[in-house]
Amino acid sequence: MEGLSNVTKKQILNYWSHRTLKYKERAVGYRPSEKLKFLFQYINTNYKTLDYGCGIGVCACKFINYLGVDIMEDLVKAAKEKNPSKDFAILSDLCLPEKIDFDFEQFFTATVLQHNPDDVVKDIFKSVSELKNKGVVFSLYENCQTNAQHM
Repeated sequence: MEGLSNVTKKQILNYWSHRTLKYKERAVGYRPSEKLKFLFQYINTNYKTLDYGCGIGVCACKFINYLGVDIMEDLVKAAKEKNPSKDFAILSDLCLPEKIDFDFEQFFTATVLQHNPDDVVKDIFKSVSELKNKGVVFSLYENCQTNAQHM
């Protein structure tokens, strides 16, 4: 995948750096404990799960076989500290690399895609489809706001 469409990696990193400074561990912008109970009623936690935009790894403990990925190095470092038994990786781009050493069955993301322009979201899903040669379950949790001010 040839990088990001109209948004640069620098713009994405600046956006998330600002959110991380502003919200600290709540960079995701919600209180995870309030959402997890509702969210995990509907998700199969036994699937090998790729947590896209894992942030500080709030959801890592819910999955049995797990890889959390994020573009923000500081958030991944915090996730590793909070969840030493789970695997995490830093993305060099918003799209998944052409090869990833984790044959995931479920693509999970929570309140990440909504912060990205449509062309970037399309690129993210295209990278997943190019990576997987068999079926994958998509478990997406996003806020549906009408006047959101994101990237």
